[in-house]
Amino acid sequence: MSEHIPQSVHKSLTNIGLHNMKIVSNIMSLVVKRQDWWLSIDKTDIYGWAKPLDDWQQRGLTVGLVNFNTHEGGRLRGDALELFKEYEKMGGEDFIPLTKNLTKSLDDCYTLSAKIKELAEDPTWRECQWNRLLAPGGYLSKTMEICKSRKLDAPSPLVVAAIFDHSLNCGIAGKDGSESVSKRVPLKLQGPDHEKEFLRAFLKKRQAVTADSKKASNNTNYVAPFSKLLDAGCMDLLDDGLIKKAMQVETKAT
Repeated sequence: MSEHIPQSVHKSLTNIGLHNMKIVSNIMSLVVKRQDWWLSIDKTDIYGWAKPLDDWQQRGLTVGLVNFNTHEGGRLRGDALELFKEYEKMGGEDFIPLTKNLTKSLDDCYTLSAKIKELAEDPTWRECQWNRLLAPGGYLSKTMEICKSRKLDAPSPLVVAAIFDHSLNCGIAGKDGSESVSKRVPLKLQGPDHEKEFLRAFLKKRQAVTADSKKASNNTNYVAPFSKLLDAGCMDLLDDGLIKKAMQVETKAT
C-alpha cells in the first residue's frame, strides 16, 4: 500500500515520472513478489530485513527493501555499501566497519543483521533506501533512463516494473543486465501498440538471458507475472485483482 512509501520521497518519485503512489506500490509488489511488499518473507517489516545469504562467504548479508547485498564474489563491493554510506551522510550510524569480515564470520553477519532489524521503524533508514533507488545510477532512476533510451519517454508502469525487476535480479550493466537486454529489442515506434511489442520482446529476451539452467528457470518464473499482465492489457497497474492473479505463479522470492 502507498502509505508504506515514505512521504519524504514522493516528490523524487514524481520527478522521475512516477506520479501515482498506488502504482508505485504495485510496482513494488511485482518486484518483491508479494502484494504485501512492505513485509519480508518472515512477515517482519521489510525495511528492517537483514539476513546472511546462503552463500554468505561470497555475497555476505542481504538487507532491506530490495535485498541490497554487501558483497559480490567475496569482495566488499555490493550495492549495500552505498546504502550504508548514504545512511551515515543522513546522520545515521556508520555500518561500514561492521562489513569487513562478513564473508569470514557468520557471527559478524548476525551482529550486523541485528542492528539493521532495529532500524525497521527509523524514518531516516526507510527514506535512505528509497534515496538509493532514486539516486543517479540507482535501480529506479536508471530504469527510467533505459526507457527513455528506447524512445519510451512516458513508459507505462508495467514496462517500468519489468525493467526495474530485471535490474534488481540481473544488474544494470553487463551482457545480461537491463541496459544490454533492452538494447537487443529492435525499436518499433510506429503503431499504437509499439510499447506492448517492446515489452513482449524484452520479456522474451529476458527469459533467454542465460543458458544456465537454474538461472534460466528463475527468469522464466519471474517473467510470467509480467507476461500475464501484458496479455491482460494491464499496462497501468491499477487493477489489483489482475495483479494478484498474475502473481499466482511460482516465483522464488529472495
